[in-house]
Amino acid sequence: MRPLPYPHFSLTQNSLDKTASFASKRAASLDQLSREDKKSIPAPLLDSGAAPEHSAEKTRSERVVLKSSKAWLGWLGGACVLLAVGVLFPYPAGAPDGNPFDPPRFSPFKVVKREVVSSTSVILTVQRYANGTEDLYKDMWDKGIWSVEVKQPELQIARSYTPLPPITPVGYSELRFLIRKEHKGEVSGYLHRLGLGSQIELRGPHPGFDIPEDVAEVVFIAGGTGIAPALQAAYTTLERRNTEARVRIVWSNRWRDDCQGGGQLDMIGRKEPGSIVQELEALQKRYPSRLMVDYFVDQENTFLNQKTIVQITQDSGRSNAQGPKLLFISGPEGFVNHFAGPKLWENGKEGQGVVAGVIGKMKLRDWTIWKL
Repeated sequence: MRPLPYPHFSLTQNSLDKTASFASKRAASLDQLSREDKKSIPAPLLDSGAAPEHSAEKTRSERVVLKSSKAWLGWLGGACVLLAVGVLFPYPAGAPDGNPFDPPRFSPFKVVKREVVSSTSVILTVQRYANGTEDLYKDMWDKGIWSVEVKQPELQIARSYTPLPPITPVGYSELRFLIRKEHKGEVSGYLHRLGLGSQIELRGPHPGFDIPEDVAEVVFIAGGTGIAPALQAAYTTLERRNTEARVRIVWSNRWRDDCQGGGQLDMIGRKEPGSIVQELEALQKRYPSRLMVDYFVDQENTFLNQKTIVQITQDSGRSNAQGPKLLFISGPEGFVNHFAGPKLWENGKEGQGVVAGVIGKMKLRDWTIWKL
């Protein structure tokens, strides 16, 4: 993601030029004094051996330098005050009693829960400072896939994160994020270190994809933390749409630790399912005929490939439901590029680009393909 522009404060060049010009003119006027005029200037306390005229000229020059220095320090002091204000209070807080998101600015939230879900991932639950009883995020959950920007205050950069769907019980002012600590990830590392009570700043929301009201099929290929938008799509389709649409989630991970218990039918030696797997299984229990989840784990030599995707799309295509068929790909950049080709910058913003990669070779018809 691109670095964010932040206001900064500096001394104006015009003011510095004026100060320098004033000092140089005063110095020049002293040089033009005659020797007799200089002798008439009362000498201050002198160091032994110093000539009176030199001392007088030096004294006046020092006064000029002192005045210009004071002016310069005045400007510098003012700039430091403004800079301190900018650092301590970089953005005004969002409206306390209304929408906590003010799109041009970041709004403060507080970390109220931190749950370790794997050796590399945590779920952070954040809450806006002004509590309320209204469902502030209802409009976004009704639409489908959306995200917010999270600011890393030390480096003044931000990254987009997708909130996990609400679970019961959950406060109307809460949002949950699945955070995986990435190698050299400036924002993910910062978020991974946050403890209870820490402040976090969010900006948004940013719509990603609106699930049509008459959607018939949703296939979601997710890599790693790409499961967050997959859960969003499943939640909106199953909970907020008055259709019999079916959802198929294909979740690929490098390590079993990231999807503990998922897809393991042999209960002997099976560990307690991880938090995300539990949420997927809860949705499956509510919608047993409409939601299927497939797990692939590199560590166990079960790899997602073209043959699997062909089979999944063909099975989904046999549904009698009428309406749009959606195929999403979400995950790390390399994952998305491999299966659907890279996104491209179009007209100054990130666009979908051409569908390439594994899915591009399949020549799928009647499917809307979308990269996240």
